Amino acid sequence: MTSPGASAQDGPHAPASPASTKSVPAYYDKLPNRMRDVNNCDADIEEKKARETSFLLDYGREDAWILYQPTAAETLALLKSKKTDKLHTRWINIWTPYEHRDVVKTIAKFYDFSPRLCALMISKPSTPHYVINTAHVSRYQKAFQDFQQIYSPVNRTKDVEHSIPLDERAKALVEKRGGPDLSHWRIVDEVWHYSSVDWGKRYTCVGYNSLHHIGALGPALEAENQHLGVSTPAQPDKPSGKRVWSWLILCDDGTVISIYEDPFPGLDASTSVKQNILAIIRSNTMNVFHQITNPDDASKNPNPLMLLNLREPLPPSGNSASLLFHYLSDDWQTSYKLVAREEYAYGRRLDDLRVKMEDRPLIHDIKKLHSIGRQLSVLKKIYQSYLRIIDRVLDKQYPTSALAQRQSHSADSSSRITLEGSNLGVPLGDAVVVRFERLRDRISLYAIGELEDCLAEKESLVFMTFNLLTHKESSAIERLTRTTIFLAKVTILFLPVTLMTSYFSVQIPGFTTGYDLRTYWLAFLVVMLFSIASLFVFSWATGTLEGRAVYRTFWGTAWEALKVVSGRRARVGSSDDGDASDGNGAGRAKSWF
Repeated sequence: MTSPGASAQDGPHAPASPASTKSVPAYYDKLPNRMRDVNNCDADIEEKKARETSFLLDYGREDAWILYQPTAAETLALLKSKKTDKLHTRWINIWTPYEHRDVVKTIAKFYDFSPRLCALMISKPSTPHYVINTAHVSRYQKAFQDFQQIYSPVNRTKDVEHSIPLDERAKALVEKRGGPDLSHWRIVDEVWHYSSVDWGKRYTCVGYNSLHHIGALGPALEAENQHLGVSTPAQPDKPSGKRVWSWLILCDDGTVISIYEDPFPGLDASTSVKQNILAIIRSNTMNVFHQITNPDDASKNPNPLMLLNLREPLPPSGNSASLLFHYLSDDWQTSYKLVAREEYAYGRRLDDLRVKMEDRPLIHDIKKLHSIGRQLSVLKKIYQSYLRIIDRVLDKQYPTSALAQRQSHSADSSSRITLEGSNLGVPLGDAVVVRFERLRDRISLYAIGELEDCLAEKESLVFMTFNLLTHKESSAIERLTRTTIFLAKVTILFLPVTLMTSYFSVQIPGFTTGYDLRTYWLAFLVVMLFSIASLFVFSWATGTLEGRAVYRTFWGTAWEALKVVSGRRARVGSSDDGDASDGNGAGRAKSWF
C-alpha cells in the first residue's frame, strides 16, 4: 500500500504525505519519514489501508500518529523510546503473525514473553489441501494419472502383507502419538472453545476464538474454494460462520498488542468474496481504529452503542490502554447477532421444525435436532470460555479477596505460591473493571441464556418427536388391529351360513327330500340372526365391540348425533310448553325468537 501523494514505487517506506500539516514530533527522530499524522489524512483511505496492513498507532487526547508495516528495527526503536504525555497509548496490530515473525519476536523479547507463547504466535498456519477436480479431466489425462499412480516410487515401497505405503504408516503412527501434526492452529480449529490466559511481569495475554457470521458469503466461499480445487473439511456439527483466533496483550507501559490469525492461509485474499468476509471479521477492530483516528466523526456516530471514549478526558481511575484492551475484546455487534436471532436463527429453525413435526413427524427430524443441538453446545462452550477469561482477568484485580479464598481452601505452601505470583499481570483501571463486569453479565444473561433456552427447546422437540412417532405407530397398529378384527368378524359371521349351505348341498338319496327354496332361505335367516346375536354378545363380553380409543366409529358418531338431536327437540318442546302457559302471544314470539 502506498500513502496519498506518494508514488507506487515508494513502497511501504514512503515518506509522510504532504497532507500532514503538523511537523513530526521529536519523539520520532529515528524514523521521521515513516510516521503519519492520521488526524490530517483521508479517513477512508487510512481505514482501508489499516484493514489490509499491520500498523503501529500512537495516540493521545489531541494527536495520533501511525506507522504502517513496521519492521523489527523500527518497532524496537519505538519500544525503547520513552513515551510523551501527549502520546500516552500505543496500539500494535498484526494481521498475519507468521508473515511478521521478526516483529513478533522483537515484541516478545522486549516484554519478556515466554518462549512457548512466542513460538505459538509465529507458528506456521495450516495450509489448505488441494484436490484434483476430475470433472474437467479427459480420459487420456485420467489414464496417464492412473499410470503414474501405479508405477510411482511410493507404491514400490508398499508392504506386500498390508498393502499400505510405509511412509503413510509412519505418518499415521506419528499422528497417533501426537507428533508434529498436532499444532496450535489445528487445536484451535477443532476445539472452538479453546482459550488461554498467560501472565507475565510486564504483560497480560488472552487468546480466544471468535465466530463471525458471514451469511450468504459462506456458500460463495465454498463454491470459490471448490473452483480453485481447495479441499474444505466438512464440519456439520460446528456453527455456521468464520472462526478466527485472536491474541490480545496488555503491557505495563501503556501498549496494547492485537494479533489475529490469517483467515485464509495460503490463499489469495484479494477476491471480492474474501474481501467482504475480511470486512465483516475486522469490523470491530476498524470501528476502534476509526474512533481513535477520527474522534470528531466518532462523536457524531448515530449509534450510541458504538461510541468509544478512547481519546476523551479519562476519569482519575481510568486507563486508556486498558480501555483499548477492553474495546478490542468486546465485539458487541457479533455478540448481538447471536442474541437477536436474525443472524444465527436457531430459534426460528426450531420453530419451523416444530410446525413441521406437528403436521408430519419424521425420524429424520431427530437427526436435524441433534445437529442443531451440537452447534448450540459449541456456541455455549465458546461463550463459557469468554466468561472464564473474564473471571481470570478480574481475579487478578482483587488480590485480597482472591488470596483469602485460596488461603481458606489451601495449605501454607499454596498461599506462598499465590503471594509470590501476585506480581504477575497488568492492573486494570476501575472504569475498565466495571466494563468487564458488565460484559460478563451481558454474556451470561443474553448469549448463554438464549443458548440454554434453545437447547431446552431442542430437547422438548426431541421428546415431542418421539411421542408423535409413537402415537402415529400406535394409531397405525390400532387401525390394523381394528381392520383385522372386522375381517375376522365377517368370517365368523358367514361361517355358520357356509356350514348350513354345505348341509343343504349334500347329495345323499332320501336325505334331501322335503327341502325346497323356502326352507333354505328360512334356515339361512335363522342361522344369520343367531350368528349376529352370538357375535354381538361375544364382542360385548370380550371388550372387542366395534369402536376404538382414538377414532370414533360410524355407529358411535350416529348415536351421538341422535342423542344431540333428541336433546334439542326435548329442550324446544319444554320451551314451547312454558311459553304456552303464559296465555299470551308474547311467549310464542319469544320462543320463535
